Amino acid sequence: GLQSTGPVKLQLKEIAPAAFGERLRGTQATWISLQRLPRAGEREALEESLAGTVHDLSAANADLEEALALLALVDGYVGVSNANTHLRGGLGGASTVLVPHPPEWRWGLHGDRSPWFPGAQVQRQASDGTWPSHRR
Repeated sequence: GLQSTGPVKLQLKEIAPAAFGERLRGTQATWISLQRLPRAGEREALEESLAGTVHDLSAANADLEEALALLALVDGYVGVSNANTHLRGGLGGASTVLVPHPPEWRWGLHGDRSPWFPGAQVQRQASDGTWPSHRR
């Protein structure tokens, strides 16, 4: 997510690459990044935190049909709420949505499921900024 210029400037939908990687470290996977508008150095920071290679496929975001096709091929998806999360949810595929605190309206205030995307597990950041342990 990007910092909003609207009335909710603090509603950033992001998680630091190091924190993201720490949550997933040890999971056996081929990692690909579909991050929208990645900042310089973020993929490398994620690789360091995961202790593994991350293949950058973020260019697929330039074409929603290409992004959708790629999201249809992956076994799982983990990310914050963005267009890719919604595309994956529309496909009905398994996903984990990391919801920063305070939550955006569409994810509700509580619960670990989405009423719109039954295949999505919602993991929420605590008000103190910590994240629950990753469930494998």
